[in-house]
Amino acid sequence: NTTTTYTDNNADSTLGDEVETDNDAPPTSKFLASHKNIMFYAGNTSAPKRLYFSKIGNPEHVPTLTHFIDVPVPGDEITGIASLNEGLLVFTNQAFYILTGASVDTFRFRIVEANIGATASNAICVFNGACYFLHHSALYRTYGGAAIYLSDNVDDQWVPSLLANRREARMIVHEKRLLIYFFLGSTAYASKSGAADDTAANNRIWMLDLVLFEQAEEELQTCWAEWTNHFHNVWVVANGPSQ
Repeated sequence: NTTTTYTDNNADSTLGDEVETDNDAPPTSKFLASHKNIMFYAGNTSAPKRLYFSKIGNPEHVPTLTHFIDVPVPGDEITGIASLNEGLLVFTNQAFYILTGASVDTFRFRIVEANIGATASNAICVFNGACYFLHHSALYRTYGGAAIYLSDNVDDQWVPSLLANRREARMIVHEKRLLIYFFLGSTAYASKSGAADDTAANNRIWMLDLVLFEQAEEELQTCWAEWTNHFHNVWVVANGPSQ
């Protein structure tokens, strides 16, 4: 119970680096992707056209006042992001870009396609050095350059329903097969009550065999198969013996 006095007279130069004061928490986001040891975040409802990024090697530290870049087209919202080879792909409904540069001072958007984007945020998938994505009308593939048209028109051949339904599409690659799920009812979601237009019969899973596709790109229809009667709220692929 005695008073102790300490005099701190160390020079500033001996104290080491200053404590960082900009290690903000990542913003609430719908999409994220790790690319070149940086974590990227997008889909914040307050800033829908903004791409945030973390400090190098520190994915949880995002200086929100300085570490961001906006899509250059006014009013265009980010619908998904994906790391592909040496570039980060940034999609909107109507276009997609590649992010170039390596730091907060050098990051820039380079537009790849001005009229082809990703309609469904969950229908963007990277496989074997390519990115597959669903646009309003069809499925496309890119290796980081121009989009390559892969399928028949969705409106005419696959999903004669609302755009809102197509925005709910899901895509994954499973055992070298690209699986795309669509809900085809008159509303965007299946209801628990099982209304007539929300039944399992209105749902489809389309499968593109990527191995066959690479061997016969001129005959696209021969590579597609359709599974029907899948409930909208069930989306799982399990590894196991095929029958």
